[in-house]
Amino acid sequence: MSYVYEKEREKLFTEAGLNLVIKVRDEAKKLLQVSGAFMLERLMQKMTGDSWMTLAAVDYLVERKELKLITPKGSVATQYFVYVDGIDA
Repeated sequence: MSYVYEKEREKLFTEAGLNLVIKVRDEAKKLLQVSGAFMLERLMQKMTGDSWMTLAAVDYLVERKELKLITPKGSVATQYFVYVDGIDA
């Protein structure tokens, strides 16, 4: 079984899921303040718990345009995806 955003997304709308989205957003903002961009691998190192839920939270933030994925999908492994601030991009 592999990661499917649409399947994990619905779990984000629970209390635990929303708490995770906030935690991921706050950590992403910290990483962006330091360097202006970050690799998914670096964010994942700071998180605990279900990796797929963390990926779903990141994808949700991209969907909401709070983060922007600048690495073309399929060009590198997922952990090397690079994100920037979606508001400023």
